[in-house]
Amino acid sequence: SMGGWSSMLAARARPESVKALLLVNPAPDFTEKLMWANWPEEIKNNILTKGVHFEPSEYDEPYEYRRTLIEDGRAHQLLDAPFDFSGPVRIFQGGKDDVVPADYSRRIVDVITSDDIICSLIKSGDHSLSRIEDLEAMTRVLAELCQKL
Repeated sequence: SMGGWSSMLAARARPESVKALLLVNPAPDFTEKLMWANWPEEIKNNILTKGVHFEPSEYDEPYEYRRTLIEDGRAHQLLDAPFDFSGPVRIFQGGKDDVVPADYSRRIVDVITSDDIICSLIKSGDHSLSRIEDLEAMTRVLAELCQKL
């Protein structure tokens, strides 16, 4: 998710170096459009006044959301204007992703200027898309992109 945003930022910063994008459950602008827009006022106030909000995580340590993350995210929004990229774009989106809604990928497709975009919904896939069949599908697409370029 964040890797997709980083990849798009890299493509914008170095268009001569980034020739294709393979995005997995991408979430550009997530700090503003997925988190801030949906957080209750209490969380927003914590971030604004205390500079941080901790959210429980099922993995281990709580997630730490700092005001600097929100401010930096605001400075790097990509989905509010056309995103000039002409190379091939392949998006894999998990249909059961509980972090990035499946329809969020459509926003990305709509702003990227490339005519060579394929967005694949893996209906039973979650946010990690780390099952062997998910990884094999992404590996095949990556090999096709490498061959194409």
